Amino acid sequence: MKKGSKIIIVLIIIILLVIITGGGYYFFNEKNNTDKEIQNLNSQIEELRKNIGVKESKDVTQISKKVDESKPWVYDAEYLKKYTEKEFSTLDNYKTSECLKIPYINIDSEDAEKANKEIKEISDKLYEKFGEKYGDDIYYITSMKYKYSDNENGISLLILYDTGITNSGDIIGTIKTYNFNEKGELVNNYSDIKEYNKNDLVAKIEDFSKIKDRKDEDKIKLIDGEYFVSKGNVYVVCSGGYTSGGERNSRQCTMFNVTENKEVSYGEMLNEVFKDDIKSVK
Repeated sequence: MKKGSKIIIVLIIIILLVIITGGGYYFFNEKNNTDKEIQNLNSQIEELRKNIGVKESKDVTQISKKVDESKPWVYDAEYLKKYTEKEFSTLDNYKTSECLKIPYINIDSEDAEKANKEIKEISDKLYEKFGEKYGDDIYYITSMKYKYSDNENGISLLILYDTGITNSGDIIGTIKTYNFNEKGELVNNYSDIKEYNKNDLVAKIEDFSKIKDRKDEDKIKLIDGEYFVSKGNVYVVCSGGYTSGGERNSRQCTMFNVTENKEVSYGEMLNEVFKDDIKSVK
C-alpha cells in the first residue's frame, strides 16, 4: 500500500472517531438536559399541587394503626361470644345469635376506644332486654347489623338495629354511624366528606322534598353529624320519611343518598347497602 493511501485511511479513521465522540457527547449531554428538564417540570407540578391544595389519594391502611394487625378494620366483637344464648318462640323464633351482629372497631385511637365502649353499652342493653316480658308481649330485636367501608375519607361505619314488642306492631329502626379520619379521630363535620357542608345538604334535601310535593310533617330533615360513605355514595341520616312499606313512622330514621339525590328508607337501606348478605336479614 502506498504511503499516501495510508495517510488517507488514517485521516478517515480520525474523522470517524471525532464524529462518534462528538455525537456521543451530544447525545449524553442532551439526555442529561432532558432529564433535568423532566425533574424541573415534576418539581413545578408538585409545587402547583401544593399551592392549589391537591392531595395524593392515600390508602387509609397506610396511615392508620390497628389494634390487631391480623384482623380487618371492623369485625365481629369478641365479647359477643360471651353472651349466653337467648331465644323465645314466636312465628319467627328469635335467637340472640341470629339477631345480634356487633362490630368492634379495630383502630388504635382514643376515639375508637370510646366508640367501642358506646357500642358495647348499646349491645348490652339490647341483650339484657331481649326476651323481657311486657305483660303478654315480649321485647325483641329483629336484627342488629353493621357495614363499614375503608375509603378516601377514612373509615365509615353504619349500624342498623330494630327493636320492638311482639303483637304490638311497634318496631323502631335505629341508625347509628361512626366516621374516622386518617388519624383515627371521630369526625362529624360534613366538610370532611368531599365538597359537602351542612348548608348545601339542607338545601338539597329541602329541594328534594319540594319535588316530591310533601307536606311539612312528611319532609325529611337532616340529623347533625350522622353520615355514611360507601362505594362512592354519601348517605346522610335524616329524621322522618317513610318506612319501606310506604307508611309513615315518625320514630323511624331514614337516609338520603346525596350522591344519587334520593331518599333511602330504613328498610331499603338493608337492601341497598347490605345486599351482599341480605339472606341473613329477617
